[in-house]
Amino acid sequence: MVRVRLTADVDQELRRRVKLAGVVSGSLVSEWVERAVRRELEREEEERKYYPLEGGIPGGSKNPPGRGADGPWRRP
Repeated sequence: MVRVRLTADVDQELRRRVKLAGVVSGSLVSEWVERAVRRELEREEEERKYYPLEGGIPGGSKNPPGRGADGPWRRP
């Protein structure tokens, strides 16, 4: 597998937390970030099984109130 560089700008606090997480887990920051990104991608792919991108999460009603057979909203 060919390795390529991925660069991301983050705030100082997030950088500190990522570095600390790498140290605590005994891995390089790049290894820790790669595992975290892979986990997130797997989680998103799992969600897409239930909510695919094409026609996924249902939108609003196709027949909202007042737009049924009676046409637009009517005043009482």
